[in-house]
Amino acid sequence: MPHKIEKAEGVYTAGTLPRILGDNLRRAREEMGLSQTRFGLMVGLSRQMINTLECRGCNIQIDSLQRIADGLDIPAWKLLEDHAGECTERENTHSTHTHRDTHVCW
Repeated sequence: MPHKIEKAEGVYTAGTLPRILGDNLRRAREEMGLSQTRFGLMVGLSRQMINTLECRGCNIQIDSLQRIADGLDIPAWKLLEDHAGECTERENTHSTHTHRDTHVCW
């Protein structure tokens, strides 16, 4: 039986958080206009690692998660927040984050 992580509305399986991380990372990186290669250089991770995180999800060390969050200029916990489909540029303006004149929704 897979590990379960409790969530307010239900239960996540162990594979859900890596998918959420990957989706959030890709969205934020693309909003900043950065390639996987450029972003990897910024945070000290390879393009292949960034690609793996975004596409397949994988386990990540806490220090790598923190470097990614620092590169995106957001708190690390925001990368694990499940908010798919909840935000548009007009919605949730109280929870948006601007990084280098780029709108990133959190």
